[in-house]
Amino acid sequence: MDMTKIFEDSLTYPAKNLKKLVDIGILTIPIIILIFITVISVSFKSFIVAAFFGIITLISVIIIGLIYSGYSLGVTREVIENRLMSENINAFPGFKFGENIVDGIKVVVLSIVYLIIPIIITVILAYALGLFNGGIVNQYISMINSSYSTNSSAVHLNQLNISFALVQGVYFILILIFSFFMLIAKARLAETSKLSSIFEIREIFDTVAKIGWGNYVIWFILLYIIGGIIGFVLGIVAIIPLIGAIIGFLIIIPFMIIFESIALGLIYNESK
Repeated sequence: MDMTKIFEDSLTYPAKNLKKLVDIGILTIPIIILIFITVISVSFKSFIVAAFFGIITLISVIIIGLIYSGYSLGVTREVIENRLMSENINAFPGFKFGENIVDGIKVVVLSIVYLIIPIIITVILAYALGLFNGGIVNQYISMINSSYSTNSSAVHLNQLNISFALVQGVYFILILIFSFFMLIAKARLAETSKLSSIFEIREIFDTVAKIGWGNYVIWFILLYIIGGIIGFVLGIVAIIPLIGAIIGFLIIIPFMIIFESIALGLIYNESK
């Protein structure tokens, strides 16, 4: 397995034609306009108008988010079926809004199924450690205020900090573990289009085994490192007023979506 080749293809393919990235990103233009109108309404203290456009913005974000999630699944499907990675740049898939929304809903269900367990375990752990007694925020503020006057309060504050760190650490580890398998489940969902495939745990483990546990771990780490770098670039560009947001929405975010979708399809194909 040539890991370098997988990420080289994943990064260079979407960069071959910036126009097609813009075609994908242009779907976010209504959101940019709605956000702008909402902000202007607030600045003029037209709160009813701002609330109205805020609700419209939220609905638009949900719908477009579903389309993008479904589109991402569609790109992975194209790679798995060997219809995308070719010399023909025009093979770049377009939107199929109905299909994209249905696929997007499936991706949301997938995310809920795989991420709800880490959340439940984290909440139970936080409750067991007493972080919900009296309210986390109030308890923490109270401890800080009283820690300057008594050693006992300082000790309690230190215990609270340790509990917070433990809960956050457990949550982070669980999210990594479940995300590790969730990506393969997503690839299987792309291939089969059957929501039931995300519950086929044995098949998911078998797929990872065929790829090679070591290979998949390396791919998983590299995917998040490269994704983090792209996210960092997005954050830097976003600092630029207006222009930064436009570049981010029209180019960088679509690039990240295509990159991650292609990389997933390519690593999944290594199991065949």
